Amino acid sequence: MPLHTPTNSPPPRTAATSLLALLLSTFPLWATPAQAENCSGATVLDLIGGDSGTAIEHDYLDAAAGGIGANLRFTIPHSSAVDTIMIIGSDGYSLAHSATGTQTVIDVSTQGDGTPATSVSNVAYEVDTLASGIGGTTCELTATFAPPTCTITSTPNPPTVGINWQIRVDATNVLYNAVDDNFGTLASTASAFPGLIELDGISSVSGTTLLFDPAHQVASFSTMDDGTYTTSITGPGAVGAQCDYSTLPALTFIETDDAGDHTNPQATGSPAERGRSLIAIQGALSLNDSVDIYCIKIPDPSLFYATTSPFDDGSASAGWDTRMFVLSPSGAGLSANDDTPSGGFGSTLMSSSNFPGTTLNSPLLPSGELLLAINAFPDEPQNGAGNLIFDLNAAQALHGPLVPGDPVVNWSSTSTQGAAYTIALGGAEVCDAVPIFSDGFEFGSVVAWQ
Repeated sequence: MPLHTPTNSPPPRTAATSLLALLLSTFPLWATPAQAENCSGATVLDLIGGDSGTAIEHDYLDAAAGGIGANLRFTIPHSSAVDTIMIIGSDGYSLAHSATGTQTVIDVSTQGDGTPATSVSNVAYEVDTLASGIGGTTCELTATFAPPTCTITSTPNPPTVGINWQIRVDATNVLYNAVDDNFGTLASTASAFPGLIELDGISSVSGTTLLFDPAHQVASFSTMDDGTYTTSITGPGAVGAQCDYSTLPALTFIETDDAGDHTNPQATGSPAERGRSLIAIQGALSLNDSVDIYCIKIPDPSLFYATTSPFDDGSASAGWDTRMFVLSPSGAGLSANDDTPSGGFGSTLMSSSNFPGTTLNSPLLPSGELLLAINAFPDEPQNGAGNLIFDLNAAQALHGPLVPGDPVVNWSSTSTQGAAYTIALGGAEVCDAVPIFSDGFEFGSVVAWQ
C-alpha cells in the first residue's frame, strides 16, 4: 500500500528554501530599513547683522571698504552616522564639507568662498546630509542681500548764506564699482555745483555703513548752491538706491485739477524739487470727487505723521469727518485711521510705534515712495471681490490691512461729505512721479513711474 504523508508536514527541503531560511534568519521580517538622513533644523546666520533662520536678509561690507562681503554661518544638526554635508548654492557654489559629531557649523563669505555672490540679490542653498555617500532628505536655506540705503546730512541744516557748508553721505550695503572706481555718485541741480562727484574716498566705516565726510563742501554758501543733491549707489544684485537732500524751503503742495482716486494719483512735486520737505497738502473733495490720492516719499517712517486734526497740529484743518490711508505703490493697503485718538473727526497716520492709541492688524509703514489717500466717512477702500481692505469699526485705532497685500480696486460709496482740507505732514518729502499700473485703470503691477 502507498505511503501516506500527513497534511500538516512541511514540504520537502530544497536549496531555494534553505537560502530563504538563511535570509530570514539574518534579516527578520520585522526589521525596518535604515532611516534616511535629513537636515531638519538647519539654519543660516548673518555673522554681520545677526539675522538668523531658514530665510534671512543679510548685510554686506565690500572688500574695497575693508570687509569680506557677506559672512554667513550654516548650522546643521544631524545624526552621528553623517560624515558629509553637501551645500549647493543657486549662485554656483557647490562644496562637500566634513561633518562632525551631531552638529556641523560651516562659515562662508563672499571674499573667501565666492558665496553669496554679488551678481545676484539672493541665493537659495540646498543642504544634504550624507552617510557613507548615501543622501537623505534635502532642505533649503535662503539668504537675501539687504538693499543698499543712503542718507545725506547737511551742516549746518539748513545752510546759511555766507557760511561754510558741507554735506556728508552715509551709504550702507553698497557695492564697489570697479569699472568707475567708486562706491557711488553725488549730483545736484544747483547752478554752482561743479559736476558729478564720485564717492571714492571713504572717511570711516561704521558696521556696514561707509561715511563720506565731507562728500561736498563750499567755503561760503550762496543762493547759487540752492538745489537738490542726489546720491546714487548700487548694492549686490544690481539693486540701486537714491537719496536726496534739498536746500530749498519746505513745501506746501496745493492740489492741481483733481488728485484723483486709485486710477490717477497725483505727484506732489517736480524733479527739480526732489528731496524737498513736504509739510502740508491742501485740496478739496466734493460730491462727485470722493477720494484724493497723492504720492509722497517717507525717508524715515519713525519721523512721519499725517493729520487733518487741529487737535494734533494747528496747521491741519477739515470741517468734516475725514478718513486717511497709506497704500503701497501697487495699491496694497498698509495703514488707515478714521478718527484721531485725541478726539474729533480728523484723522492721523504715523508709525505704529508712535501712535498714541490702539493699533490693530499690524499697520505697516515702510520707507520710500507711498500713496496717501484721503476721503470722507463712511467711504472706504475695497478689493476686487468687494471686501473691505480695512475694518474701521474701531474708529480711533490705527489699522493694518485685513489681508496683507490686498490691493484697492473700488471704494465702498460716494460720501455726501467733503470740502476743503489741509493735511499737515512731518517726515515727508515731495514725490515727483506717480506709478503706472499694468492694467492702466486699477492698482496692480507697477510697470513704470511717470
